Amino acid sequence: MTTENNLEIKGNLLRHHPAELLVEITQTKLSGSLRFYNKEQKIIIYVESGKVVFAVSNSRRHKLFQILLDEGQISKPDLLEIGQTAVNDVYLAKYLAEENIFRKEDIDKFIQLQIKRIIKTVLDWETGEWIFSPLARIQRELKISVNIAPILQEFANNLDKQKIPGRFKTLEEIFYLNTTKTQSDFGQSNLSSQDVFIISRFGEDKLEVKEIQTLSGLPNNEVLYILYKLWLCGLVCRRNWNSPFSKDALTKINGAKYSLIKSAVSFEEEEARKQAEEEKAKLEAEEEKRKIEKEKQKEKNLLENYLKQVENAKTHYEMFGVYPEAELAEIKSAYFSFAKKFHPDIFYKKVDKTLHRRIQSAFTEIANAYDTLKDENSRELYNFRLRKAIEALNQNKTESDENSSKAENNWILAEENFEKGYKLLIEERDKEATPYLARAVQLNSENARYHAFYGKALSTDKSQHRKAATEMREAISLDSRNSIYRFMLAELYVEVGLLTSAKGELNRLLEFEPNNQEALSLLDRLDN
Repeated sequence: MTTENNLEIKGNLLRHHPAELLVEITQTKLSGSLRFYNKEQKIIIYVESGKVVFAVSNSRRHKLFQILLDEGQISKPDLLEIGQTAVNDVYLAKYLAEENIFRKEDIDKFIQLQIKRIIKTVLDWETGEWIFSPLARIQRELKISVNIAPILQEFANNLDKQKIPGRFKTLEEIFYLNTTKTQSDFGQSNLSSQDVFIISRFGEDKLEVKEIQTLSGLPNNEVLYILYKLWLCGLVCRRNWNSPFSKDALTKINGAKYSLIKSAVSFEEEEARKQAEEEKAKLEAEEEKRKIEKEKQKEKNLLENYLKQVENAKTHYEMFGVYPEAELAEIKSAYFSFAKKFHPDIFYKKVDKTLHRRIQSAFTEIANAYDTLKDENSRELYNFRLRKAIEALNQNKTESDENSSKAENNWILAEENFEKGYKLLIEERDKEATPYLARAVQLNSENARYHAFYGKALSTDKSQHRKAATEMREAISLDSRNSIYRFMLAELYVEVGLLTSAKGELNRLLEFEPNNQEALSLLDRLDN
């Protein structure tokens, strides 16, 4: 709507609080828009004949879709399906009604809740700018009547009494009962005994503040607080104060002629257009984040399954998940697939130190297994030994079921003890881990891994450093190309001060694994 005269009224919130503006608009029965600006935040409240009929905000948390999300009425996937329409409140409400997702009366309730939240937010603002314009009027089909009296009353009841005297211009301000209020309005206002007492002093009179102070006999600050609160609740009217709407301004506004040329909702549409891509991007970013987290969990599960497969394998073939009769191409494919997905360098600085060592240990084992199986001669020799071991086991079983069962049980018990000890070691419960790992070594002394991690557990006890080094060296003698075992021994040498020995182990490690980042980093520190 337009008029030839500029009828906008402006001010700042330090001088006129949003609650004061709303009370004055209500009592003077103005129509138009009340805009608030606080840094990047914008809020517009539309009024008609002093009643709030609509409100909009550029804040995401005040959007209709966010209200529906907060109330559990829709989900984020639903919003993605709705698309860009969701970021425009008017279009979203229309869409929800046309698609019969909600009834019209339910949508109106959600919009009322939205308007109330916007008003409660602006009542918390103490700084910013405001503009009242009688030129902007809401479209008839968008009007939603909202009773703001309970909101203002709640705000009034939580006021800081110390700040109230500063809201008065002089003690000559005039207060009188609001005759438009009924007895029911007074009864529903949860008035205190002092509030009722002050109201009883008025009668039909219009009293100055100082007169009310004299009649009540209450402390001055208490009287000011009660009057201000009763005014915010709309139970009394106020005159001779620093009103944002002067008599001349009200006369011009009420006497002006308006002609509709533009919808007041254009602000909301303009803000929606500005935020459309941003809101859509946020929703898509959140969905992408969920996908990434899901993918990370999937990768984590794949890694753990791979480690268990390698660590629990009894033969080279079990490591790759193939039968002993498998073609070399199948073994090669499995190995390079593991190398592509689970090479230690991929996880360097991406996982904790303990997990990275498990990854390194597993990869060393599959590399050794692949080196054995890719060469025809070494594979044939491995298969021969494997068959002999199985035959010996079967022969022993035939000759003496008791002895065979004992050997097999020892193998199983060794692995069970190692698993328990290894888990405790990862949890840094070294003392609890030590006896389990010692038992594993006792039951199967040919397993390099048992010796290595038994030594690792012992290394946390200074009195056991010599024995720890012996166990680690035994592990290396059983598996000389295992970088994990050599690095553990180098760390132990550093701890006990044998720096030359530590450098020697690191250099030997780098001979067969030249890109080992942990070894390079430790060697660099020792050199410096």
